[in-house]
Amino acid sequence: MSAAQYAIWFINNSSSSGNVCVYQDPANVTFNNSDALQTLAWMVMGANPGTQIQFVWSLSYDLVWFDYDSPLTQQILAAPPGNQVTLSQNQYGYMFSKPSSGTAGALVIKADATVAPVNNVICGIGLGGAGTFGVKPQPNQTGTFTPCTGALTYWISFGYNGATNDVIDPEALNLSQQITFPPGVYSMTALYNLDGTWTLQSGSPIQPASMTQTAKASPITYNPAEQALPNSVQA
Repeated sequence: MSAAQYAIWFINNSSSSGNVCVYQDPANVTFNNSDALQTLAWMVMGANPGTQIQFVWSLSYDLVWFDYDSPLTQQILAAPPGNQVTLSQNQYGYMFSKPSSGTAGALVIKADATVAPVNNVICGIGLGGAGTFGVKPQPNQTGTFTPCTGALTYWISFGYNGATNDVIDPEALNLSQQITFPPGVYSMTALYNLDGTWTLQSGSPIQPASMTQTAKASPITYNPAEQALPNSVQA
């Protein structure tokens, strides 16, 4: 995949504070059992009125697992399509094997017999250092994730009550704005308005940004690869 960096600028033009959540469209990946596929909160950050956030990432894929039991642990393993791993469990928790060559164009996770049939784990794929889609692993089962080879589609929502890498129900979120990048465009701006609607613009925001507040905070840059938990297993 291209190493080009993409950016979504979020501007809070409302009078509310809350979490911004960026997530991906299910059409961005196919899975061998689509009914089991779950969407994850890809990028999440809090924003007060007047806040500008630049969400940035590159099209670099990962293999991921998240164990939501306390304390939360995770592994995020950079792996381009064409790689496969085995998911195992021991007395210390879960772990991926070293990636090996697998199915062309796909990312494959094989759960071995050590994985407990009852667990609080999601394993799947990520992009740019955070999870995007996953399934609940079962012993001796294989999951094949095939990323879309075309342009990806993203969504942004404001007022999300959760954390990065949590399983989400997109239909239960507040009004979301779909974001696609036109050919040759690598920045898009999403303005959240006073009435709870969105205004989408191609490119970066015009500086100074048109805001309803008089005090304007400096932009915050959010990169998913920099958001790993301090107590996580990070590969």
